[in-house]
Amino acid sequence: MVNFQDTIQEHGEAIGLSLRHTSTAMDLAAELQSLASRSKHAGDMELNHLVAALKSEITNANRANIAIQKTLSKIEKAALEAVVVKSKLDRYALWQTPAGASVYRLKADRAEGDPMHYVCPVCYQNAKISILQGSQMKKDCMVCDKSSCTYRFEYSRSVDRA
Repeated sequence: MVNFQDTIQEHGEAIGLSLRHTSTAMDLAAELQSLASRSKHAGDMELNHLVAALKSEITNANRANIAIQKTLSKIEKAALEAVVVKSKLDRYALWQTPAGASVYRLKADRAEGDPMHYVCPVCYQNAKISILQGSQMKKDCMVCDKSSCTYRFEYSRSVDRA
């Protein structure tokens, strides 16, 4: 399994190194321009054009590296958020109520001081934790607000009328 944090860190270091190299290349281009201006080819338009083109390409490479670094930072943030969400979701296991409905139930060994509760399976599949509310007979998801997000926990008790 790929460890995204290690991968991101490795690529982040590579981008940092790349940025340092483009900075060094820009310094070398500036020295080359200075040397060219002092040489017997000081007025050589072709040489000046090549130095300017080199500086432009180095600047473009630097901009691209910065854009990659920003993208990598966004990916790193998303990966860290995914780890947090997965950790929260891992606290629950799919469970079938006595009435046959499937919901997610807090694992006793992962309660962390929380009381026993149940989570909407629709929200869970969307990486959200929505605690079901209601009575012992049925519980509803207050986030989904759909009639299909009502879950029976116990069968209805019929009353015999004689």
